[in-house]
Amino acid sequence: MQLAWFTENWARLNRALDSNHLPEETPWYARLAIKGVRPVDEDPDGALLAAAIREHANNYDPHAWARDVTYRDDVPRGAPGTADAFSPHAFIRDLKGSGAAVYGYSGWFDGAYQLAAIKRHLALGTPPHRLILGPWDHGGRRQVSPAAPSPKVQFDQAAELLRFFDHHLRGRINGIESEPPIHYFTMVAERWRTAERWPPPSSVWPLYLDAGGRLSPAPAKVTGTDTYRGDPSTGTGPATRRRSLLGGIGAAPYPNRTECDRRLLVYTSAPLAEAVEITGHPVVRLIVAANTTDAAVFAYLEDVDERGHVSYVTEGALRALHRRTISAAGRTVPPVPQRTFGRIHGRPLSPGVAVELTFGLLPTSWLFAKGHTLRIAVAGADADYFAQVPAGDLPTFHIQRGGREGSRIDLPHVMP
Repeated sequence: MQLAWFTENWARLNRALDSNHLPEETPWYARLAIKGVRPVDEDPDGALLAAAIREHANNYDPHAWARDVTYRDDVPRGAPGTADAFSPHAFIRDLKGSGAAVYGYSGWFDGAYQLAAIKRHLALGTPPHRLILGPWDHGGRRQVSPAAPSPKVQFDQAAELLRFFDHHLRGRINGIESEPPIHYFTMVAERWRTAERWPPPSSVWPLYLDAGGRLSPAPAKVTGTDTYRGDPSTGTGPATRRRSLLGGIGAAPYPNRTECDRRLLVYTSAPLAEAVEITGHPVVRLIVAANTTDAAVFAYLEDVDERGHVSYVTEGALRALHRRTISAAGRTVPPVPQRTFGRIHGRPLSPGVAVELTFGLLPTSWLFAKGHTLRIAVAGADADYFAQVPAGDLPTFHIQRGGREGSRIDLPHVMP
């Protein structure tokens, strides 16, 4: 699905910079100091600069290209090739062959880059490569755990990177060489943890969608169906992991989940008898029939406290057209359903016919406190960030629950 908010704004920023103008959101005080690119000394009349600006007018438009792509092997109009032509995964052999040590650095609310960092780390394999996943947004500018005493980042990121470079470029023995290769932060617990491999050892904890909007630890014997009509106005708001991609979250992340859930299809567990840590890749399995030939399904994992306040944990989404999975045999990949997103694997929906939509949520590490409940919220749109699928009326979903083959979420439960 097209992350339209990001590609549109990315393209707008590119156009401003390519024309040697500051983006419209540049604050006034920055405009006093920044005037754009100046001509070089050999260009006294600015002719060379003007020519360069004219050449940049033909730079590619990522938003237009994204609109042209339904399948991974589509070639956008005017593009030199598919997305694989510049996707980092296409160069993994070169990266491994270089012998360079790679430090994968990301945060739990860093858009979807934490998943990319994990994929790269798994593809690279053994040390000296490292991976860190902190309680940060994009660029590590904000502390995003709701239990953090302040949004100010407490971790000395510059010092950590200097340790890495000092060891690998200057040959210093500074302790980093003897540490486990993976460091990750468990939100709410407010603790750093280490691991030799990703994901850390866990057991699968299934929770099943049940009647009355309940999440149950065992599948209900009586099957049933819940109907949800997609609401095109539903969204995740202005303070999200997506918004952090262009300048930071700003306000407290996801402050309005309680209000959002009133317009979504939600399932909530019983209060937890003990605290539960979820670290890794939750996987949602929904048995869904729709009245359209395509649909987008969004699923959110949430933490509800004793007062009913809802905290966002993570999310995932799948376009039904891309529901077919492939085998991961012989590859080191995250433990989530794998797909090519290629045209050969595209499968339109048959209206009224139930299909299985199984997809991973973005990875996380989160402690659900004793007495809290877990919630799964299902939507058919995120109007704040994603292009609507299908472009016309949103589908009505009929989600099947109950029975051993009913809808559920599998959570990676890490024992203390």
